[in-house]
Amino acid sequence: MQLVVVDDASDDGTPDVLERLAAELPLTLIRLEENLGKKGALVRACAVADGDVLLFTDSDCVVAPDAVRHCVTALVRHPELGAVGGHCRALNTDAGLLARVQDIWYEGQFRISKAAEAAFGSVTCVSGPLAAFRREAVWNYLPAWAEDRFLGAPFRFATDRQLTGYVLGQAWHGRALKDRHADSPFVRDHDYPELRWEVGYTRAARVWTRVPSRPGSFLRQQIRWKKSFIRNLFFTGRFMWRRGPAAAALYYGHALWVIAAPVLVVRHLLWAPLHLAGPLTLLYLGGVVLKGCVWGLAYRLDHPGDRAWRCRPLMSLLSCCVLAWLLPYALLTLRRGVWSRSAA
Repeated sequence: MQLVVVDDASDDGTPDVLERLAAELPLTLIRLEENLGKKGALVRACAVADGDVLLFTDSDCVVAPDAVRHCVTALVRHPELGAVGGHCRALNTDAGLLARVQDIWYEGQFRISKAAEAAFGSVTCVSGPLAAFRREAVWNYLPAWAEDRFLGAPFRFATDRQLTGYVLGQAWHGRALKDRHADSPFVRDHDYPELRWEVGYTRAARVWTRVPSRPGSFLRQQIRWKKSFIRNLFFTGRFMWRRGPAAAALYYGHALWVIAAPVLVVRHLLWAPLHLAGPLTLLYLGGVVLKGCVWGLAYRLDHPGDRAWRCRPLMSLLSCCVLAWLLPYALLTLRRGVWSRSAA
């Protein structure tokens, strides 16, 4: 196994720590003089990687000792997989209620939502905390990811959805992407065939990530994710209908729900009270809580005796009353750079 660590022009004590680790451990250290952002840093790491599997993780994550083995095993046993993601939970659940709520939310999103997509070989987002890609499935598209543009401007965010989309959609859009970056050594030196890859998920590959514990950093993260959702909708949304009715139903159904959420919130939380239709508001909120309880019940069935399931209805209320408003804001500020991975 080859371990590559990128220091993206850190201005704290990180470079010194990495230098000491590089002297003690068999790792390749890349120190960048200029901050390139996550996409640029990962592409620099890939340029020196020589393995058949490229596995990414983030700087605020802790990866289980056997997680890499589980990801590689999945790719070896299933040659149709171009990428596979792991199972992520929150690392800092002791940081407060907001962190615990996100932890239970993550569990459901991976254990149920990604597992459902994986049943049809079409996981639409191999999440950054633990993302394994078959070299031949992603190598030619790294420059397209690093230099991604949207609405006539560079798209700064290192959207995991977009990189996953290049694996899922290369059978239909791969050649055009490679032609656009034909001068890049990632394309020029080895042109892999555009195949109809599947993308999977393995619950056995565990990773924990530090989640935002303060409202401000949490909202900034969610705005960034909404912007990535919007950008990816204009790429992945162009071909998911080709990947079969079940995969298409999951993708477009989720997209429709996200887009409709702000309208539903305005209708039930603003319009209804102003028009003396309070029962409609109560009915809506009751439905939101009920949905959260169903998710919580699924968690409790998987984790008998764990009382954390009670946090899941809170996440549903948070999504309804707060996060739904962020989509219009993200759309209006799409070209404004926002980056927050901090858990502070």
